[in-house]
Amino acid sequence: MTDGFSLPVLDASPFEYALGRLHGRVVVDGAPRLVLGSVDPDFLAPTAPGDFVEIFRLVDLTGASVVRLDGTAEAAAGAWELSVTVDEVPRVRVTLGPRARPLGDVVAPVADLTGVHRIALRLTRVA
Repeated sequence: MTDGFSLPVLDASPFEYALGRLHGRVVVDGAPRLVLGSVDPDFLAPTAPGDFVEIFRLVDLTGASVVRLDGTAEAAAGAWELSVTVDEVPRVRVTLGPRARPLGDVVAPVADLTGVHRIALRLTRVA
């Protein structure tokens, strides 16, 4: 299995700033979290519709029927979409706002797939 971060733009991306300290795999209040953005509520970076950040993993989906999320998500100012993509094609999308949203109902159907595929959790600025 392979996992990693995929960034669309490498020059001065707000998603690269303080990787591992303010976003990425970080510890917040003693608990490990995956932060696609920043744990600092005062950190604002210029983003435009279409900007995104994602984390991915190569997964053998043979015999799987769904990919289900767990946990909660929230977004900063602006309109954001959280999606589960398979081979860069969105299978499920949810809109995020400034309040925490439980993700237990976010289910991506994958029963039609077999073999190894790229599964990503993508956060996209939509407006």
